[in-house]
Amino acid sequence: MELMNLLVIIVVFTILLLWPLLADFIHQLLGVKEKKISETPAKNIDRWRKGIVFVTVFITFPVAIDVIDFKWYMIFILILSMGSESIVEWKYLKPSKQYITTLIFMVIGILLIYSVDYVFNA
Repeated sequence: MELMNLLVIIVVFTILLLWPLLADFIHQLLGVKEKKISETPAKNIDRWRKGIVFVTVFITFPVAIDVIDFKWYMIFILILSMGSESIVEWKYLKPSKQYITTLIFMVIGILLIYSVDYVFNA
């Protein structure tokens, strides 16, 4: 069991350290041209989206600590923030296919959160 925990920790920290390189690799692999949402007509929609996510986190955090397992709360917040970001990217940056990389990183983030919890609760 100790070897498995060590392996998961090494993989998690390697992914976190190499995150920018991983992003560049996935962008090149899928042919994604990274664009900013703030340079599109969706600028105000993205601001509202970020505000709603912030308010949701701010309101639910005190309750979530007492009621929900923190791992599932973090996964919920990740899905809320990156899922809504990918929807806005899909709607306004569809030709760039940037929404695909956002979804890929959301899945990677969920796997990292789940595996880190597995290590520390094992």
